[in-house]
Order: sequence, then C-alpha cells, then structure tokens
Amino acid sequence: MWPPLMGTPRPKKIVSHAAKRARDAMVENLGRRIAENYPHLKPNTAYKKIEKATGISLSSMQRIMSGETGPSIDTLADLAHHLGLAVADMLTKRMEAPLPAPPSSRGEAAQRLQRSSP
Repeated sequence: MWPPLMGTPRPKKIVSHAAKRARDAMVENLGRRIAENYPHLKPNTAYKKIEKATGISLSSMQRIMSGETGPSIDTLADLAHHLGLAVADMLTKRMEAPLPAPPSSRGEAAQRLQRSSP
C-alpha cells in the first residue's frame, strides 16, 4: 500500500553499479579540481567560495562531496563551469596511464610478417 503508514521506514533507494561508479568518479574529480583551484583552503572554506560564485549552498556541497546525494544536472553544470571542467569529464574515472594505441586495421603482427618475408 502506498503511501506507507506513518512510522514505516522508507525503502532504501537502489543505486545501480554504473550510477555508483559515476558518482564516485564525480566526487573524486570534484575533490581534485577543488584542491587545485583552492590549494591553501580547507574544504568548507573552498565550498563557501564556490557558494559565492555559483549559488550552490555549503550544505549542498557537503552532501555532494560526502556522496550522500548527487547533484542535479544544473548544479553539476554550474560546478563544472566554475571549476573549468566539462560535465562528461566530471563523471568519468581519470585514467593514470594513457591507453595503448589501437592496432592498425591489418594488425601489427601481419605487418611484421610482411616486412620479414623475402
């Protein structure tokens, strides 16, 4: 029966693995960029500066950065713009090493064989 009776706990929201990865990447990327943009400030002081620039409240920043809640797309776009990031970059895990170059269409092994054949 919906809505539940008073005193009945609300069911916990199920978050997909992909959504959790995106949120974790966002928190990591935001934290890194905030530290780069505000290197000598404690997080709450940096969040207050972000609040002045974007209108995103200190409590919202705290909830976002703790992973308690995800920002709306508008908030995410405002944060990305303020911090000089693309929204897509905020949601993707940063790779430490570049990906290897893709093999050619004929394949590297086939090309080596052709070069070594008499």
